[in-house]
Amino acid sequence: MPDPRANSLLLGSVFAVAIFLSVVLRRGKTRRVNLFVLFCGSVAVWYVLDLLKAWRADSHWRILSDVALVVLPQMAMRFFTAFLGDEPRGSRLVPIGTALGVIVLAGVVSPLGETRFMQGTLFAYAGGLLYTTVLFLYRRSRRVASRVERARIQVLVVGGALAMTFSLLDYLPVVGVEFPPLGPIFTLIYLYTLSQALLLYRLLDVYELVGRFAVLSALALTLAAIFYALVQWLGTSTWFFLNAMAAAFVILIVFDPLRTMVEQKIGEIITRERSEFESQVLMLRRRLPRLLTLEDIAGAVVGALEESRRFTHGSLYLLSADGLSLLRRGCFGPLPVPELEVAAARPLLDRIPGDEPIRRVVLQREREALLQTDEKDVRKIETLDGVLGILAELQAGAVFPVRGESRLLGLLALRDERMPEGFAPEDVALLSGLAAQVAIAAENIELYRQMKVRDRLAVVGEMSAGLAHEIRNPLGSIKAAAQILAEDSPPDDKGMLEVLVEESNRLNRVVTEFLEYARPQGGSAGPAAVGAVLRRCLQLVQAEHGDAVRCELSASDGLPDVPVDPERLLQVFLNLALNAAQAMGGGGTLEIVAAVRRDSGPTAAGRAGGHRRVAVRFRDHGPGIPPEVLPRIFIPFFTTKDHGTGLGLAISQRIVEDAGGTIVVRSEVGRGADFTVVLPAVAPADEQPLKTPPT
Repeated sequence: MPDPRANSLLLGSVFAVAIFLSVVLRRGKTRRVNLFVLFCGSVAVWYVLDLLKAWRADSHWRILSDVALVVLPQMAMRFFTAFLGDEPRGSRLVPIGTALGVIVLAGVVSPLGETRFMQGTLFAYAGGLLYTTVLFLYRRSRRVASRVERARIQVLVVGGALAMTFSLLDYLPVVGVEFPPLGPIFTLIYLYTLSQALLLYRLLDVYELVGRFAVLSALALTLAAIFYALVQWLGTSTWFFLNAMAAAFVILIVFDPLRTMVEQKIGEIITRERSEFESQVLMLRRRLPRLLTLEDIAGAVVGALEESRRFTHGSLYLLSADGLSLLRRGCFGPLPVPELEVAAARPLLDRIPGDEPIRRVVLQREREALLQTDEKDVRKIETLDGVLGILAELQAGAVFPVRGESRLLGLLALRDERMPEGFAPEDVALLSGLAAQVAIAAENIELYRQMKVRDRLAVVGEMSAGLAHEIRNPLGSIKAAAQILAEDSPPDDKGMLEVLVEESNRLNRVVTEFLEYARPQGGSAGPAAVGAVLRRCLQLVQAEHGDAVRCELSASDGLPDVPVDPERLLQVFLNLALNAAQAMGGGGTLEIVAAVRRDSGPTAAGRAGGHRRVAVRFRDHGPGIPPEVLPRIFIPFFTTKDHGTGLGLAISQRIVEDAGGTIVVRSEVGRGADFTVVLPAVAPADEQPLKTPPT
């Protein structure tokens, strides 16, 4: 009658070797993977030697089996302390366990190894050290702040305890107690769980684990049934080998479609959590096109991902209006950096391959591989360190590009606190689609904004001609009459008439500015020398405010010209400078910085653009602009001043945008405001295309 324990050991040996080989044959192994290879290999060797000891009652196989049992808990101890991160408790466990292992090893290879005392000591050592390792895992789970990670580590604790308990119970028949040999089955399930955790770079949850076992079981039963039916049908004659090969070919042909079908069906039944996450993302993608502001997009994306409980950290960064930085629009979990300068993030942006994400674990594997080579590429290692540093600032385990038609619009940074950080292929595909939908929604919002501006200008243009006629004609008559009456009026009446003339002049300026704003703009005359225009601007500011306003100008050498009429550029600079002076109450320090920057908007390929831009920043130290006012400052006729038309900033924005530039505003209440004018630079003469002379 076959020995159940021998059959169980044979099954354990075969599958332990299979799991061992599946991990050994993988590329790019990390330290954790190498330690798992040793742990899994020690389990496989112990099963094989224990099987040989059961088959052959020989002292040599007994010694080798006992030695393997001494080594096994050593490998388990080292693997688990590394799998969850080296900690003080784990580091003390290793030397103590090693010392005990050396003592027990000396005993099992000595003549006393066969005695009942030494065998009892061996099992007490192995069981005690393995249970201590499980206890280490349990204590580690108690110190984890994340509820998700705590639950998944506890799955390892329970699985490890079950595997070791049933492995020890396999020896009950030795003392006369019959018990089914279930130890190898639980141990193999546990090893498979760990191998999948290493493969996916995260701990599996219960749904995923059950789902994967269900898929494997269904595939195994189906393929076994196919093989058995074919072999039985073809018979077991002298052609058995050929018949078995034919059955194997049939299995290979149907394996891929069968696996896809089984995974889909099992997934629908068991992997409920993933299905819910996919449904949430799909609902979010359908909702995004209906949102009208970037703030709404960020709130919807961040809120949905947080509610899914799939991630513990998340943030959405979108490109600023000037293209010089990525601004955090929304986040959950620990706060990442509020702003990421594009120039500083260039190492990360240059590595974004199309629409594929950047994953921390992939970069870490690449770095470890470089460190293990004989000729270390220091430059590549430093670049990888820089990218990993940026990911740390973003609190990200993976960064998904939000890419528009021609350039990068933002980044979706996500992280799960599981260790090591990683994303399943299904997650990558799902989140890449979400990032693409965010890009489409952001571009649609910009198009909608431009349409609103055009519609507003069209309405203003239609009104402007009639408004000028209806206001200026009676206004001129009122002003002329007031001036004539003032000549022969007594002093008391003359003062009131002078007020009437001043108000007529003010109203005429309002009409003039309104007409200028509404007038269609032609091509930019230019070019304008930025440095010369700034110096002229400062002279006018000093003439109006004197020494009360201290102007500090910092301009880079060799500032290129910009394609704007010098007078219109002076109008923009003077308006921003005078606004800053007024914000400081007519006194204070106005900082003006002019510099050349490369076009910051990464292209569709993820590379930096080659066009230069001139950025001129006006910074005051006034009270700042309240958040509720900031979105409206460029709307015509909106003003917070007692005296003003509300057209200065609107006209300035129109001039700059007509030249292909933009005005970016940043303000913090109580700390002043920044207005940055960004304009394209005129190419040097040697870079401009040659014009064919007329014939």
